[in-house]
Amino acid sequence: MNTPSLVLLFFLFPASFFSSSQIDSTVIYLVGDAGNDTAPGKALLALKKRIVKDTSATIIFLGDNVYPHGMNEQIADGKITPEEKKMMAQLSVLKGHRGSVYMIPGNHDWKAQRRNGAVWIQNQEQWVNAYLRDSLKVNGAYLPSGALPGPHSVLLSPGLRLFIIDSQWFIQKRSHKKVGTLAGKSKRETEEFFWTTLEAEILAAVLRGEQLIFAAHHPLISAGTHGAPMKLVRFMVNYTPFQIFGLMGANRVLSQNVNQPGYKNYKDRLNGLLKESGKSHILVAGHDHNFQVWKMEWGTQIISGSGSKNSKFRKHYLHDPRLLERNDSDEGFTRLVIRTIDGTQILSYEFLTN
Repeated sequence: MNTPSLVLLFFLFPASFFSSSQIDSTVIYLVGDAGNDTAPGKALLALKKRIVKDTSATIIFLGDNVYPHGMNEQIADGKITPEEKKMMAQLSVLKGHRGSVYMIPGNHDWKAQRRNGAVWIQNQEQWVNAYLRDSLKVNGAYLPSGALPGPHSVLLSPGLRLFIIDSQWFIQKRSHKKVGTLAGKSKRETEEFFWTTLEAEILAAVLRGEQLIFAAHHPLISAGTHGAPMKLVRFMVNYTPFQIFGLMGANRVLSQNVNQPGYKNYKDRLNGLLKESGKSHILVAGHDHNFQVWKMEWGTQIISGSGSKNSKFRKHYLHDPRLLERNDSDEGFTRLVIRTIDGTQILSYEFLTN
């Protein structure tokens, strides 16, 4: 059964930014963590049926596109590997689609945060871009490119801009693994360039009167497994001599939780930029395998991470008034619609399972 859609009104910009009685509508499908099956599962088959009507919709795959370790660097010639089957299960349902398709990395795509993760990411990028171009012949790309953090900006429609971020880059960097860097720059300099660029581009977009959507694999708050609060074992691994085990790679699972140091640093800086802009924004993510909608200080966060699996909520967040909608029982995806009517931005969303 589908959960009912919830409509939120954002009075973001004065009507003078738009022509009188102008009505624009943009449809975006959010599919997260869909890389578990070698053939299309329930959610992907449902997506295939839905986009027949939304022929110009934008589709965003929100990371963890290939479980458990991304795309192996040794892809056999003339033989379809299990990793390729998992990619094809997602992308093949889009055959004939006339809208744009974007796929972003998740932590599992970075070889589950192991060594050579940057190589795995670039393998996936090359494979996806070739499949979109040659097999599907659709507009789109694997972004950000080059195992870099981004930000990559896409104008989805007049007045609506998408920023794509590789959030795992920041966690991968923290775990002392190799990541993509800008020419002639260190990891630290690449990171600072990212934040400086993002801040400038947000300011420019706000001045142009654009509604902004941010897409990344990792959410900034979650009621799911990865939103677990800091406990004794995490404190010991992070802030005592036991952190040596983290440096050896033993904290790969812990590092994917919101309160872990690398994740928290990324979360706090992005939260800060969004609040400082003074406007309402939308952030979409996967990572936790369920559906969540959060009212944030700066707008709305949607988690849509049940594209091929689902996981239960943790009870400590279920009565949080900021958690507006939730579903941890079904595999599915989110249909996001943004309408502009005489300068008023209207956001509606639906979690769909069939």
